[in-house]
Order: sequence, then structure tokens, then C-alpha cells
Amino acid sequence: LMQHGLPAELTLVPLIESGYRPRAESPQGAVGLWQFMPETGRQFGLKRSLWYDGRRDIIASTQAALDYLEHLNKRFDGDWLLTLAAYNCGPSRVRRAIGKSNTRNYWEVAADLPTETRKHVSKLLAAIQIVGDPMRHGVALQPIPNVPIVTEFDLGGPIALKYLTAVEGWSVDKFEELNPAFNREYTDPEGPFGI
Repeated sequence: LMQHGLPAELTLVPLIESGYRPRAESPQGAVGLWQFMPETGRQFGLKRSLWYDGRRDIIASTQAALDYLEHLNKRFDGDWLLTLAAYNCGPSRVRRAIGKSNTRNYWEVAADLPTETRKHVSKLLAAIQIVGDPMRHGVALQPIPNVPIVTEFDLGGPIALKYLTAVEGWSVDKFEELNPAFNREYTDPEGPFGI
């Protein structure tokens, strides 16, 4: 987020979208930490195949989400509330609501947005308040050190993931937890090959 020049509070978007669960799926077809719909994921470079779904790739989907949030924020002239509403229900829906209410004030536009979107933005604002001052809200948050806890590396080509975990002696459950984008026991023959 810092590299993109985006507000740090956006780290809470996946809390509201998926509860930080990369395998989360909505009834409408959104998938992953950032809950990308298939077409939006494709537009922002997330590959989908029989073997792999980039919407569940923690690193790839985060990069795509930041690109998407940047794109939306430019479309809505830097207004983060409209940006977050558009992230949830789509930019066209927000544009129609702006046209109908004849204002760019989110609080006035909100009446013409879906209930789910209004709740989404409100939950995010509440999470920001709680994380910003947890003691005031009676919440005990443990500090999270800002250090890498995993290393990403390129396998260089297709491989049977079962073989990889067996040879390296890795826990299959832990491997699947850290690499939720793989749909099969093999990497996509055409990549990506990062794990």
C-alpha cells in the first residue's frame, strides 16, 4: 500500500470482503481475499484455468486489488468512500447512483446503492475506527511484526505439487494454506510457477 501511495487502512478491505480467507467464495461468484468477480479479475491480470485461479493467489490478487483500488479512486476523483462503494458493487452502479442523486457526496448517494454496499462501507469504517483505537472500543489487538514470514520463489516450470511437498518434506496442509490458488495437484502447464 505504501508503494502505491494508498491509505494503510485499505489493509482492512479483505477483513470485510473475506475475513482474510483466500478460499472464500460469495454466492455471486466473487472469490479470494479481495473477492474478485471473474471479469474484474481478468481485467486486472488474474489468470484462471483448470489448474490455477489467481483470484485466490494471495500475492497476485493483492497486487490486482491495489491496482483496481487505484483505478477506481482516480475514476471517483480521490473520494475513498465512493471508491470503496464501487469496489463492492461496481463503478457503473455508483455512477448511476451519483447521476440519480445529482451529488458526489457518498452519504447522499448511499441511499441509491445496494444495501450490501452500504453495509460494506459502514463495516469498513467501523473496522478502521476499532483498529485505530482498539482500547477505546474494548478490543485487545496483538501487534504484528512487519517482517516477511514466507518466501516466494519460482519453480521454473510445471511440476506435480504432491511430488514437491513429498520431496521437500513440507506439510501438505500448510502448503495448500499458503498456496490456495492451485486447483489441482499440478501447476498450470503454462504458469504461473510461483509458490
